[in-house]
Amino acid sequence: LTTVGCGSLTTVGCGSLTTVGCGSLTTVGCGSLTTVGCGSLTTVGCESLTTVGSGSLTTVGCESLTTVGLGCESLTTVGCESLTTVGCESLTTINTLTYFPFNILTRIHTSLIAFTAMLVALINVKSNQSLFVTCAEYNRCRWTLQ
Repeated sequence: LTTVGCGSLTTVGCGSLTTVGCGSLTTVGCGSLTTVGCGSLTTVGCESLTTVGSGSLTTVGCESLTTVGLGCESLTTVGCESLTTVGCESLTTINTLTYFPFNILTRIHTSLIAFTAMLVALINVKSNQSLFVTCAEYNRCRWTLQ
C-alpha cells in the first residue's frame, strides 16, 4: 500500500494499491489499483484499475479498466470486459464483450436490418408479392407492394 494525501486503502489478499490525493481504494484478491485524484476504486478478483480524476470504478471479475476525464466518470462491470473511457461517460456492462458506447448503435442498426429482412420475407410468403421502397425528393420514402 502506498498513499500520498488522505487516501483510504483496504486490501484482502495480494492487491497492490497506489493513490495520490484523496482516493478510496478497496480490493479483495490480487487486484492492482492506481488512482490520481479523488477516484473511488472497488474490485473483487484480479483486476487492474486505473483512474485519473474523480471517477468511480466498480468491478467484479477479470476486467481491465482505464478512465481519464473531467472527474464525472462512473464505471460498473461484471465479467471479463476491457473498458476505456475518456470524458464524462457512464458505462455499465454485464457480459464478456469489449464495451464502447458506439457498440449500442451497431447492435441497434444490425437489429433493424435483420427485422426489415424478416418483414420483407414474411410479406413475400404471405401475399406472394414483392415489397418495394420508392424515394421521392427530400428523401421521402414509402413502402409499396407490387
